[in-house]
Amino acid sequence: MRSTIVLIFMFVTCCLFCQNNARLVSADGKVFKVIINDKVYNRSLQAEVLIEKVKKDTLQVKVEFENGEKHGATLYLVDKGKPCTNKEFNYRIELNDHKLKVSFTGMYEAQSLPNPLIPEIPVTSGTKTVTPIAVKQETAPVVVKQGTNCNTPSSGETISYFSEKLKSLGNDGLRLELTKKIHANSCYTVDQVRSLLGNFEHDRDKFQASKLFYPYCLEKNKYQSLSDIYTYNTTEAEFRAFVDSQKK
Repeated sequence: MRSTIVLIFMFVTCCLFCQNNARLVSADGKVFKVIINDKVYNRSLQAEVLIEKVKKDTLQVKVEFENGEKHGATLYLVDKGKPCTNKEFNYRIELNDHKLKVSFTGMYEAQSLPNPLIPEIPVTSGTKTVTPIAVKQETAPVVVKQGTNCNTPSSGETISYFSEKLKSLGNDGLRLELTKKIHANSCYTVDQVRSLLGNFEHDRDKFQASKLFYPYCLEKNKYQSLSDIYTYNTTEAEFRAFVDSQKK
């Protein structure tokens, strides 16, 4: 009897901590909302949505696109048919002829944002690099509030470490989240912005990041030149319209 109770307790405890993530990515850049149990999961339309801390191994969702179309989908969060934990399941979705196609694209270890957010910069003495240390407050870039003027671009070293942190993250959702937290700590040239945006895979997230960097760019007159980084003409047009709207 006692062993039975212990087994039941262990099962319940495992179930409580069995949490996985599910990521839905639009194949063609169309933005959407996810509805779970009649509740909207993401308030703003996005081309990539991360659903976190899912305790069930089967998740029923509805996907609502910008044009108002809604379609149901079933997401399976199992590893070769077996329950698992701390995994991220990626699904690609595509709306075609009023039909929703959902394709499983892979399972990965669930990732969180790096800690600390600001990368550690190695201290170099001559040609020898010693143990990395955290960026000191007095050497960190000055925070520039939106609407103020930037005078000096970030150093190549700062951009390099920012870029390395973006590359280390497994998806655009985390990259955009990191960018939102630390983009205002520096000022940028257009080439530096291009370099950082190159770490994003999808047009929609790349566009969102480009809007964040704009107020802190020293060369706003050249910002339109970044339009060639987008895959889809629709996103490129949105980007151009955004830059034009900032000039008014």
